[in-house]
Amino acid sequence: MLRRMLLGGFVLLLGLGCLLQGWKGYRLSGLAKDEAQVLTCVELAQRGPGDNVHVALTKFVLAPVYAFEAKRASSAWSKVWVPVVPIDGEYARAAIAGVARDPGAPLAPPRDVHVLMFSRNAKDEASVTEIGSRARLEGLVLNAVEDLPDSAARILRERYPGVDLDRCWILEEGRGRPSLGEAGLWGAGGAMLLGGWVVALWRARASRSSTGRRRTPTRSS
Repeated sequence: MLRRMLLGGFVLLLGLGCLLQGWKGYRLSGLAKDEAQVLTCVELAQRGPGDNVHVALTKFVLAPVYAFEAKRASSAWSKVWVPVVPIDGEYARAAIAGVARDPGAPLAPPRDVHVLMFSRNAKDEASVTEIGSRARLEGLVLNAVEDLPDSAARILRERYPGVDLDRCWILEEGRGRPSLGEAGLWGAGGAMLLGGWVVALWRARASRSSTGRRRTPTRSS
């Protein structure tokens, strides 16, 4: 019985997850265009992505302190969130001046953070460094379908006091416009799983109801 309950709960959660993923893909497909619009970090921070959430970000610098999630079975990272600042902004100028004065001195965290880079591709610190060295950071702005997770927000708030993370644009690098077919597959898979869960639940209840009935004995005259 317990095993069946656990399996049913897993199928239910998996089905709901597939439906949610399908909805996100459908929503982003309608908000994104096939060709990315080129925006500087300042432009994205000031006016957002507009009518095209497919963005190629330029003139940016990745901050050195960030939040990440690691897989339990290995040391590889599964997700990372990195604050992004303008290459000609206050933090970059302070960094250049600080290195000129004392290369070993720690830098104060940036305060002009309005963009966060989200990545599923960065598996370690070297991967983040490689992404930060690119001239363009292409991906999708996710604010219409996703918020910053509480675990990442808690870490970033500790490291970047005064930054309003709720107003930051979240750019997932390495992701293009989702196709409607892909979103439909996620949705169909979720619907099939939930349909199977409903049928199994109905059969289980019907079985318990039939076995729980007691037949009234009849007396023969």
